[in-house]
Amino acid sequence: MLFENWRIGFCQYYLDKGKEEVVRFKKFLTTENMIAYYQGLIDYTRYGTFDFLDVMRYNDSIHNALYALQSTIRRKDESKESLSNANLMLTVERQEAQLTLLFCILVLVLAGGGAFFYIRGRRNRLIEAEERIETLNRLLVEATKGDGGHEEIPATEVKDGQFFRKILLQQLGIIRLVATQPTSQNQELLRRISGITNHELPVESLLVWEDLYPVIDRIYDRFYTKMNQRFGSLLIDKEQQLCCLLCAEFSTKEISVVTQQSIPTIYQRKTNIRKKLGMGEKEDIVEFILGK
Repeated sequence: MLFENWRIGFCQYYLDKGKEEVVRFKKFLTTENMIAYYQGLIDYTRYGTFDFLDVMRYNDSIHNALYALQSTIRRKDESKESLSNANLMLTVERQEAQLTLLFCILVLVLAGGGAFFYIRGRRNRLIEAEERIETLNRLLVEATKGDGGHEEIPATEVKDGQFFRKILLQQLGIIRLVATQPTSQNQELLRRISGITNHELPVESLLVWEDLYPVIDRIYDRFYTKMNQRFGSLLIDKEQQLCCLLCAEFSTKEISVVTQQSIPTIYQRKTNIRKKLGMGEKEDIVEFILGK
């Protein structure tokens, strides 16, 4: 019996030492449970009873602590996921707002660019129309210079194609309007000039070139006849008409107005004429046709 008590005391001693080590260092659930069971065995050996109440309380406290820890971790994870979703929604909304803003800016830029080009094009068209009207008015002044627009001037008394200009403008119906109402406020004249410059009146149906060719021959040393004899088979009607206007010293702008052709078109016709006649790029068309 004495030996048995000694052995139990020895076990209790080392078990207490183990408890001290567990308290000193890190606690482990398994170690705590083993120590509690060993203590229960020693108590059973001493007193004949085996009390698991402390062990169960300890395990319950551990379970409750673990459950609370898991709940805390779960709530943190849920909060983290909720914040992540919220951040994602904010990012998506911010990107949508940026795309909407960029789209609005793009629409404004396109609308502004369209308005700018429209206004610039309209302004250029107005400027071009004004230049055409000014050119036609200058032709009118040159054609009626010296007679006030009322009297016919014989071809022998005119210089620099004034008579030809007058005949051409008569066919366009402008000289007649000036003769009937010679005033700067003549609305019909202005409408006529505007109609010609805006391509609203087809000048091809107004100009009778069969009547203009003889005038060219009388004033400019039979230019049309010489051109037709030498190059009539090479040049089309519009090219012959262009040559006649060049012979009458019409500028490119004036030719553009009275023929309702664009300036690039006239330059292209000049190039085509030079190629057909075998001329150099800088040679004068009129002098070449006349053989000078």
